[in-house]
Amino acid sequence: TLPMLQSRSSKVEFIKSSFQCQITVWGDC
Repeated sequence: TLPMLQSRSSKVEFIKSSFQCQITVWGDC
């Protein structure tokens, strides 16, 4: 359960940072 949670959390963080970047520079990362 822990490794899966870790992986999920990491994926969520990646998606969040990617989304944040897209909002900030309109996808021009």
